[in-house]
Amino acid sequence: MAADDAHTRTWFAHLPHVVSGLEQIDLTPVTAASFLYVDSYEIIEGAVLRAIAAARRAEIPILLNLGGSPLAAPTAAAIAGYPHLLVQTNVDDSDYLEAVAVATALLERTSAKWAVVTAGAFGAVAVSRSKELAVPSFPVNVRHTHCAGAAFSAGLLYGLREGWSMLHSLRLGCASGALRCARHHSAPLPSLTELLAVIDPTEPPASEDA
Repeated sequence: MAADDAHTRTWFAHLPHVVSGLEQIDLTPVTAASFLYVDSYEIIEGAVLRAIAAARRAEIPILLNLGGSPLAAPTAAAIAGYPHLLVQTNVDDSDYLEAVAVATALLERTSAKWAVVTAGAFGAVAVSRSKELAVPSFPVNVRHTHCAGAAFSAGLLYGLREGWSMLHSLRLGCASGALRCARHHSAPLPSLTELLAVIDPTEPPASEDA
């Protein structure tokens, strides 16, 4: 792991046999899942395509996280026409004004119901065929940004699984990412009680567009 004075980090992993192992993993549990979250990294493309195929056979909703990378042609082909799909990616804070355009472009390339784009300190946006939503970040004393994206996705998925609207699920995701950044690396992810305490309690998370 390497980091600079701005707390930007880069990690270099040596994980022998992990890629080949992922391509052989038993995907039977996918058939009983309520959602499949997939990190679409080029280095594990084979495993990603297998997971997508398994979810499609079982008609399980997919949250495909591109992690800021372009949508690769093989992955685009694998998700083509699938109606139970959300696509997530991120832009740098300095490019936050491009978030809606990035989301719209992903919708044009996929059959996703929603495209979600996070923009660090500037919150997140979600775009569907008929709606455009934006949620600001929650101010915290940032200690690090490690796993902030994963914490966001966890909050987003929790809300969607519970039948919350996309707007409220986005808020939960932003709260989850923010609180993760405010605690030590080894601390657990924030609890639902902690997250709800920072979200506007006057707006119940009713299902309206989930």
